[in-house]
Amino acid sequence: MSKRRLEKLPLSVAVLEGTVIVEVGPEHKKYHVHKDLLTYHSEYFNKALNGPWKENEERLVTLDDIEPRTYSNTEAGQCGDYLQRLKAWKFGDRFLAQDFRRAVNNDTVDVYLSNPPFYKAIIYAFSEMPERSKILDFLVDTHCIHCDGDERDSEEEQKLGMQYPRDRSCTPKEAASKFLSSIISFKVTTCL
Repeated sequence: MSKRRLEKLPLSVAVLEGTVIVEVGPEHKKYHVHKDLLTYHSEYFNKALNGPWKENEERLVTLDDIEPRTYSNTEAGQCGDYLQRLKAWKFGDRFLAQDFRRAVNNDTVDVYLSNPPFYKAIIYAFSEMPERSKILDFLVDTHCIHCDGDERDSEEEQKLGMQYPRDRSCTPKEAASKFLSSIISFKVTTCL
């Protein structure tokens, strides 16, 4: 971790360099963000906006493949609903925003402990997250503890259940035995 990350960013410093524009989504929705805040919280933006790159010269970063809602939630430090929470985690991971990703990790654990993830969230995670991501194990374990795929599932959930990743163990007994270590591992290890 760089020395810069260890220091707190004084609020007065955040306004010294002015703002940059972050264009998000296919429609290029514009967000005006203080450059110092953005570069302080994200190694990705720090390199893009302080290096010999076009983004630095134009003071413009374009993120075509990010949904405006995901970026807005990220900028506000919010996680949103189940699917947005996972998209926020992916955003924090992709743009090397460690503190934000840590907060999303902790929020995800807190929410999913009492409210299991839905099939759509799990299917999204398996299609979008790094293959060895601990969040995948955590989602499956949490889902297996709370859901048994019985007749109470709606028709849509039953259809989605057919798409559910089957390469991971999903017996409630096995999931329960791994559950506590999964929580600890996800909350601590992935955030370091």
